[in-house]
Amino acid sequence: MSNTETNPPYVIGIDSSTQSTKGIVWDAKGFVVAEAHADIPMQNPGFHFFEQDASDWWRACVDVLHSLMAKVAPEQVVGLSISNQRETIAFLDKHFRSVRPAIVWLDERSRDEVHQVSDELGAENILRITGKNPDVTPVVYRLAWLKKHSPDVLRQSHKMTDVQGYLNYCLTGNLVTSWASADPLGLFDIVEKCWSARILNYLGLNPQQFPAVVGSGTMVGRVTAAASQLTGLPEGLAVYAGGGDGQCAGLATRITRPGQAYLNLGTAQVCGVWSEEYRCDTTFRTLTACSGGYILEMVLRTGAFLVNWLFSIVNKEGGDPRLLMKRLQHEAETVPIGSKGLLTLPYWSGVMTPYWNCDAHGAFIGLSSNHSRRHIYRSILEGLALEQTMEMRALEKSQRTQINDVFCIGGGANNPLWCQIFADCLGKPVHCLDTVEASCLGAGMIAAAGAGIYPSVKDAADGMGGHVVTSYQPIQANQQRYAELCDIYTPVYKNNEESFNRLSEFARKYREEE
Repeated sequence: MSNTETNPPYVIGIDSSTQSTKGIVWDAKGFVVAEAHADIPMQNPGFHFFEQDASDWWRACVDVLHSLMAKVAPEQVVGLSISNQRETIAFLDKHFRSVRPAIVWLDERSRDEVHQVSDELGAENILRITGKNPDVTPVVYRLAWLKKHSPDVLRQSHKMTDVQGYLNYCLTGNLVTSWASADPLGLFDIVEKCWSARILNYLGLNPQQFPAVVGSGTMVGRVTAAASQLTGLPEGLAVYAGGGDGQCAGLATRITRPGQAYLNLGTAQVCGVWSEEYRCDTTFRTLTACSGGYILEMVLRTGAFLVNWLFSIVNKEGGDPRLLMKRLQHEAETVPIGSKGLLTLPYWSGVMTPYWNCDAHGAFIGLSSNHSRRHIYRSILEGLALEQTMEMRALEKSQRTQINDVFCIGGGANNPLWCQIFADCLGKPVHCLDTVEASCLGAGMIAAAGAGIYPSVKDAADGMGGHVVTSYQPIQANQQRYAELCDIYTPVYKNNEESFNRLSEFARKYREEE
């Protein structure tokens, strides 16, 4: 028996997400060997302000790695890669200490700057360069806010970096990030694979203030003696450039070829398709894929969040949550398609694709005294599916492409009613995977490719990806009714857009009274 068989190689995938860091040791077939978790605190110092201490990213990463290395033989670990929360940025001085707290992707302080930057740089130019429509989420608008309100921060920042770049520096001493983590910031030329001189010049910044950028799977450095002592990782272990958590999650579903889509039913609802060529459009946002090529991504900030929101309302008595959810599920199954004339517009946190309006609001359309919680619950599930159907139709039409299968991950993949609604509404088979911690797995795949276990990231995805547990086929009769319902749903936002904008302006006008 060879030494490889007795001591098989392992890789570590780290997912430094918004609220916690997860770490998993993976074997070459994508099975979990060991796992660990650590929380990351977040501050909310003002209305729409969300911040974190970059040092907490490193502390959580150290705790996770130290725990993992206590569970495996260090010599079997051959590589590490990081998946990170996207659109979050830290500000560092010459000693790599924070000038101010990092600003998290949830932050919406730069709503006014979205319009200003869009007008001054040109929305079409921003879309063409970055692949992203003007929106409150990318970092570029928060930097414009700082330029206006705290210019000293930008002057004092020797470096500004995404989460992965910061952690790579802590591990290796090299400030390097991946294309797939740099481009969500909205400062990156997604075709030329470099920081955009045009956008940085507009902000009064220069590329030297940001990390070096390389493709996913490229070695960024080796674990230093100091990092080894803190984490338990072997000194000299190779660290490979990873990617944004969304792209890594998509990689874990093996979406590396056209004709397929991943659907992540987590707190947010994210759907993406792979494209070999660069494409941009207002109906989606374009991201660099970890496997090469691009991801055309549709994002709804409120996915399973809406289910949890409703659950928090109906569970005021504090009963057994599992029993209540089971009861809600059973009740919703008795409701006919269309929830007896009730539609949900699921924009509780504004809308990204396809309308790009942070002032959009959620709405129940058709609500009457004939509706109860079972109708509202089913209507929420249907609203989320109708939104995805509308967006996918638009993408297929604008890009002259056909999506044949949808591969589903996230907590919502465990909801049979919701998955069947998606299949019926989309008119496509929905395949639920056994993939757990998809972003961690995607990072593990990248590390496996970087370490040479697989010849490429695509091959690692094929060799380590999840397997289909359950498939939901569209039911023709249901599909016809949902097609009719989708035609009713599609104009709802546009019919109410002016009212949403005026309500937001009204709320801002009297905010001091809160």
